[in-house]
Amino acid sequence: MEDVVSGLALHWQLQCTIEEGCTTHTKYVSDHATGARRMPIQERWERNGQRLGQDTFGVVCTSGPSTGKSRAVKQIFKNFGPRSISSKALSTELSAIMRFSDEAYRDYFVRSYGWY
Repeated sequence: MEDVVSGLALHWQLQCTIEEGCTTHTKYVSDHATGARRMPIQERWERNGQRLGQDTFGVVCTSGPSTGKSRAVKQIFKNFGPRSISSKALSTELSAIMRFSDEAYRDYFVRSYGWY
Protein backbone atom coordinates (compact mmCIF):
# COMPACT_ATOMS: atom_id res chain seq x y z
CA MET A 1 0.00 0.00 0.00
CA GLU A 2 2.95 2.30 0.66
CA ASP A 3 3.55 2.83 -3.06
CA VAL A 4 0.08 4.39 -3.54
CA VAL A 5 -0.03 6.55 -0.42
CA SER A 6 1.30 10.10 -0.41
CA GLY A 7 3.90 11.23 2.12
CA LEU A 8 1.27 13.21 4.06
CA ALA A 9 -1.04 10.23 4.47
CA LEU A 10 1.85 7.83 5.17
CA HIS A 11 2.86 10.00 8.13
CA TRP A 12 -0.58 9.32 9.72
CA GLN A 13 -0.57 5.52 9.33
CA LEU A 14 -1.43 3.78 12.62
CA GLN A 15 0.12 0.54 13.85
CA CYS A 16 -2.85 -1.82 14.08
CA THR A 17 -3.69 -5.49 14.12
CA ILE A 18 -7.05 -6.43 12.65
CA GLU A 19 -8.75 -9.42 14.25
CA GLU A 20 -12.21 -10.95 14.06
CA GLY A 21 -14.60 -8.26 15.32
CA CYS A 22 -11.96 -5.86 16.67
CA THR A 23 -8.86 -3.81 15.92
CA THR A 24 -5.92 -3.47 18.30
CA HIS A 25 -4.08 -0.16 17.96
CA THR A 26 -0.58 0.12 19.44
CA LYS A 27 0.61 3.64 20.16
CA TYR A 28 3.77 4.78 21.87
CA VAL A 29 3.65 7.26 24.74
CA SER A 30 6.49 8.97 26.58
CA ASP A 31 6.19 10.03 30.23
CA HIS A 32 8.42 13.04 30.82
CA ALA A 33 7.84 12.95 34.59
CA THR A 34 9.32 9.45 34.96
CA GLY A 35 11.66 9.61 31.98
CA ALA A 36 9.97 6.62 30.32
CA ARG A 37 10.29 6.87 26.55
CA ARG A 38 8.03 5.39 23.90
CA MET A 39 6.19 2.88 26.05
CA PRO A 40 3.74 0.78 23.97
CA ILE A 41 0.08 1.22 24.91
CA GLN A 42 -2.54 -0.98 23.27
CA GLU A 43 -6.15 0.02 22.70
CA ARG A 44 -8.63 -2.64 21.61
CA TRP A 45 -11.58 -1.31 19.63
CA GLU A 46 -14.64 -3.51 19.10
CA ARG A 47 -16.47 -3.09 15.80
CA ASN A 48 -20.08 -2.74 16.80
CA GLY A 49 -21.23 -2.05 13.26
CA GLN A 50 -23.62 0.85 13.78
CA ARG A 51 -23.58 2.38 10.32
CA LEU A 52 -23.43 6.18 10.25
CA GLY A 53 -23.31 6.72 6.49
CA GLN A 54 -21.41 6.22 3.26
CA ASP A 55 -19.78 8.24 0.51
CA THR A 56 -17.98 7.63 -2.77
CA PHE A 57 -15.14 5.62 -1.21
CA GLY A 58 -16.75 3.56 1.56
CA VAL A 59 -18.84 3.41 4.71
CA VAL A 60 -18.56 4.99 8.16
CA CYS A 61 -19.42 2.88 11.23
CA THR A 62 -18.91 3.24 14.97
CA SER A 63 -16.25 1.38 16.89
CA GLY A 64 -15.31 1.46 20.54
CA PRO A 65 -13.73 -0.18 23.58
CA SER A 66 -15.64 -1.64 26.51
CA THR A 67 -14.92 1.60 28.45
CA GLY A 68 -17.73 3.38 26.63
CA LYS A 69 -15.74 5.74 24.39
CA SER A 70 -16.50 5.38 20.72
CA ARG A 71 -15.21 6.68 17.44
CA ALA A 72 -16.29 6.75 13.85
CA VAL A 73 -14.27 4.54 11.52
CA LYS A 74 -14.35 4.99 7.78
CA GLN A 75 -13.73 1.80 5.86
CA ILE A 76 -12.43 2.67 2.40
CA PHE A 77 -12.93 0.01 -0.24
CA LYS A 78 -10.67 -0.35 -3.27
CA ASN A 79 -13.69 -1.84 -5.02
CA PHE A 80 -16.97 -0.21 -3.97
CA GLY A 81 -20.02 -1.58 -5.71
CA PRO A 82 -19.53 -1.81 -9.45
CA ARG A 83 -16.67 0.75 -9.42
CA SER A 84 -13.00 0.15 -8.85
CA ILE A 85 -11.11 2.99 -7.14
CA SER A 86 -7.71 3.87 -8.62
CA SER A 87 -4.59 4.00 -6.46
CA LYS A 88 -4.33 7.74 -7.13
CA ALA A 89 -7.92 8.35 -5.97
CA LEU A 90 -7.26 6.29 -2.83
CA SER A 91 -4.13 8.29 -2.05
CA THR A 92 -6.00 11.55 -2.69
CA GLU A 93 -8.82 10.49 -0.33
CA LEU A 94 -6.40 9.62 2.49
CA SER A 95 -4.47 12.87 1.98
CA ALA A 96 -7.69 14.93 2.07
CA ILE A 97 -8.82 13.27 5.30
CA MET A 98 -5.48 14.08 6.92
CA ARG A 99 -5.33 17.62 5.51
CA PHE A 100 -8.80 18.49 6.81
CA SER A 101 -7.89 17.11 10.25
CA ASP A 102 -5.62 20.13 10.70
CA GLU A 103 -6.47 22.46 13.57
CA ALA A 104 -7.52 25.17 11.07
CA TYR A 105 -10.51 23.03 9.98
CA ARG A 106 -11.63 21.72 13.38
CA ASP A 107 -14.92 23.66 13.30
CA TYR A 108 -15.86 22.24 9.90
CA PHE A 109 -14.62 18.63 9.70
CA VAL A 110 -14.34 15.57 11.90
CA ARG A 111 -10.79 15.09 13.13
CA SER A 112 -8.91 12.02 11.99
CA TYR A 113 -6.34 10.34 14.22
CA GLY A 114 -4.85 8.29 11.40
CA TRP A 115 -5.50 5.31 9.20
CA TYR A 116 -4.63 1.64 9.03
